[in-house]
Amino acid sequence: MVTWRQHQSGDASHVVLSDGQESIYLLSLQDDPQPRLFAEHEAPVGAWPLTTRLAVLGNLVGCGAENGKLALFKLPSLEPQPPLDIKAQITWGPFPVGEHALCATDTDELLCIDAEGQLAWKTPLAHGAPAGRPLLLKDQIALLWKEGSYSQLNLNDGQESSHIDFDHPVIAGPVPWGENLVVTAFDGTLLLLAHP
Repeated sequence: MVTWRQHQSGDASHVVLSDGQESIYLLSLQDDPQPRLFAEHEAPVGAWPLTTRLAVLGNLVGCGAENGKLALFKLPSLEPQPPLDIKAQITWGPFPVGEHALCATDTDELLCIDAEGQLAWKTPLAHGAPAGRPLLLKDQIALLWKEGSYSQLNLNDGQESSHIDFDHPVIAGPVPWGENLVVTAFDGTLLLLAHP
């Protein structure tokens, strides 16, 4: 069985997929003669299997690899780029945040990777493991913590600018809803936060 790792960028006509073991693909939506997916580019993943989701950051796509590095591929060619040695396994992410990507590691660190595939900053996981998907709010990253809290981090340096504790562990969000953010608690309760 193949486990596909995918990322859809803001470009709805392209998707990047990988089987994690052999190849990475850039697929495009073709309309002629009928709607279908077409493999524009294909490249080998390299010597080390990919172990995480894919994230587009700038003109690169990144993915955690079994060797403790962030594998990087140039878009659109998927030409392999020098990997970023993060010296850890990614346990959450990477998730795109603007032109950056955010991930957590088994060394209890939160990493921000810039559009050049370099480490922009790292910070300890002060509130435990992250949950859900990060959300970019101007120059702030909205982030949930599994044990039941919400933080906003500065995109430029990872410094926490605000923090809220909940009475419930959380699993999903934050998601914009009007002037608010919605967070899903472990028991299915929807928590509403005033949008900062």
